[in-house]
Amino acid sequence: QKVGFARFTDILLRNFFDLIILNAIIVILFIPAAVSLSVFVLMQPNPLIFLLLTWVLVIPVGPAITAMNYIIFKMIRDIPNDIWFDFKKSYKENFKQSILFYSVMSFIIIMIIYAFMVFFLTPASLNIFVIASLLLSIFIAVSMTNFTFAQMSTINLPFMSLLKNSFLLIFAFIKRLLPAFLLQAVIFIIFALTFPLSTMLLFVGVITITTLASNLILLPALHQVCPELPYEKPVKKSKKKKSKKVKI
Repeated sequence: QKVGFARFTDILLRNFFDLIILNAIIVILFIPAAVSLSVFVLMQPNPLIFLLLTWVLVIPVGPAITAMNYIIFKMIRDIPNDIWFDFKKSYKENFKQSILFYSVMSFIIIMIIYAFMVFFLTPASLNIFVIASLLLSIFIAVSMTNFTFAQMSTINLPFMSLLKNSFLLIFAFIKRLLPAFLLQAVIFIIFALTFPLSTMLLFVGVITITTLASNLILLPALHQVCPELPYEKPVKKSKKKKSKKVKI
């Protein structure tokens, strides 16, 4: 079985059009929150009010993100899927847990973003400790989000067990989390700095392709809580020692 970038490329090429369709569904559900965010960027009103409005509008996206992960993990497991059927199935089955988790976690992330804005607007209160605390907070929040949605889409566990697993996996697989987090952070920063031109990226599957790459990076960690997910350690090629021929 292919591993690493070769595996990512193989899955991407085999499921490219399905990823584009799945991405379009997620984008459509994000439109209300995106409109609110666009008004915030263009009109620059009270930031807290519009961030809270964006939070309310983005809550229904939670079950859709779980459904997206469900379909992507089927692609990783090389199981045939029907985008519309699988999406509706996962959306209904994980609706309550996804809404509960995403409403809480998206609120926390939005509050961290608001804290960033407040501190950067008042440079006098900005110091290394504050920056480090905010970065650590966003790292833990995003990591919890990645692991919890992945678990919701693959295994059936009580809500608190999902959170417990996610929290423990953060510390057990920190080396795996860092590249996944950096990938998502780079995509987000590029999107934010080039907004609204960056909205064009949404039409080329940036959400689903980034999720596919992140899930493949985190696969060894997720394999610990869901053994059904296929993960094979890359086999290191051993160097064959050339035997010296002895002349007789």
